[in-house]
Amino acid sequence: MATAEGDWKGAILCGYFTGLRLRDVGELRWECVDFEAGVVRVKTRKTGAVLSLPLHLELAEWLRSHRLGIGKASIFPTLAGKGTGGRHGLSGRFTAIMETAGVRGKVLRGADGKGRQTHSLSFHSLRHSFVSALANARVSQELRRKLSGHADERSHARYTHHEMETLRGAIGKLPGLAG
Repeated sequence: MATAEGDWKGAILCGYFTGLRLRDVGELRWECVDFEAGVVRVKTRKTGAVLSLPLHLELAEWLRSHRLGIGKASIFPTLAGKGTGGRHGLSGRFTAIMETAGVRGKVLRGADGKGRQTHSLSFHSLRHSFVSALANARVSQELRRKLSGHADERSHARYTHHEMETLRGAIGKLPGLAG
């Protein structure tokens, strides 16, 4: 967050507090935000799922303080209409922000210069963080799936990464066997 500027600060907050994909965040419009009801309503591009996501206080404050439009106006005008691919696409720009911050992931695919590169850390990592933070806060799988828009348990399971303290707490609930 410290190295992000302008729309990127809001986009990162939005990615973390809603779990939305980069393209969906970049295309968000003010008509999607209902401050009175405290929700963001969005139809996702990948699956077409319509999500009503409660606004986290931190995201709501950022949105209120940066409100520059209404209706169909873009929330993040410098990100709207941009593709995600390539060095100059949204994904590449986010990678540059992370590099400036000293956050480095591994190249998982395309390290040989052939084909599309895939990194272990990307904007999509915020989606994993969203689901994992909810899981570590003991939010049920049913609610996590509903909030993330995952259609099935298998794909949802790939997004849940439990912290060691959560796992320790689970083990601690086992009854002892010593007499």
